[in-house]
Amino acid sequence: MKYIIYAYANEDGKFYYIGRGRPGREKENHKKLKVPPKDIILILHKNLSLNESVKYEKALIQFYGRKCDGGILENKSIGGHTGSLGVPSWNKGLKCDYVSENNKKRRGELHPLYGKQRSEETKKKFTFKCTRCDKCCLERGPIPITFWDLELWARNGVVANFMPYLDIYNKPDGGIDLILKPLAPPKKEEEGDQPRDPFRNIPIEELLTVKCPLYNAENKTCLIYDNRPLSCRVYPLEFDGKNFTVVDVDCPGIGQEGMSVEDLKEMRDTAKTMYYELTRMRIALPVLSQMLTQKVMMDLMRQNMEAMSKMSEEDRSKLDEILRKGQETPSE
Repeated sequence: MKYIIYAYANEDGKFYYIGRGRPGREKENHKKLKVPPKDIILILHKNLSLNESVKYEKALIQFYGRKCDGGILENKSIGGHTGSLGVPSWNKGLKCDYVSENNKKRRGELHPLYGKQRSEETKKKFTFKCTRCDKCCLERGPIPITFWDLELWARNGVVANFMPYLDIYNKPDGGIDLILKPLAPPKKEEEGDQPRDPFRNIPIEELLTVKCPLYNAENKTCLIYDNRPLSCRVYPLEFDGKNFTVVDVDCPGIGQEGMSVEDLKEMRDTAKTMYYELTRMRIALPVLSQMLTQKVMMDLMRQNMEAMSKMSEEDRSKLDEILRKGQETPSE
């Protein structure tokens, strides 16, 4: 799949948004951003790989700067940030502070708390209370799974319930994640009445805004709430080993009152647990994957050798003849 980098420009030709996506993304609706007339939508780069598009997007946003950082762009994300899955997404990345409109000039040395010890009251400024709006369940996309989740499911005897939805995702950086994968999205009009290939591997980029397969949208009910993954328990907060990041600044629960200091500490501790457990999984999964692949290959080779040893000389000659013909170059 190929990607493009596009820009929206004002009438005076100045860029105010840099975007990345599949061809046609530049014409689609953007959340809280007006799509301009066609004559001021500029395609800056075409036919890029996923990694190339991420690098170009990050570089351009950094060059022009976001308004919340003193630049000219309306972008909320720094671009290219991949969140816990390693997948670029509209709701993933380091966002402008959700109170940045009232706090644009209070950064670095200009911030009144610069160089001072933060009190518990100050630390509590991030507040969150889930409103059960179901937005994250309907548009969450693939969810990373950790050893913590697997151990919880094993203790509760529900591993089999999750098996149909688990999948291995090969990340753009070469790593591997175990994910809870959404079901395929509804067919598009251009697909017509042609039946889908049951073995078709749907690109993960097409699943980024698809609902969780274990969420009942009609009844607004999580079917696995008591066994939900760590990633769901801590959303929309993430920890990267050093800092905490709000990965969805549009989440209605952000800023809601009712979060105590203890609630905040628990949420942060859960975010840290998610980070460490995901790190454990990402270390172990490639090793386990390679070992299992080798085991399967060795078993197949052993079975083939056993089958060959039981073949008669006549059958073996026929097989050799078939293989020899398959290797012959067709005459012109």
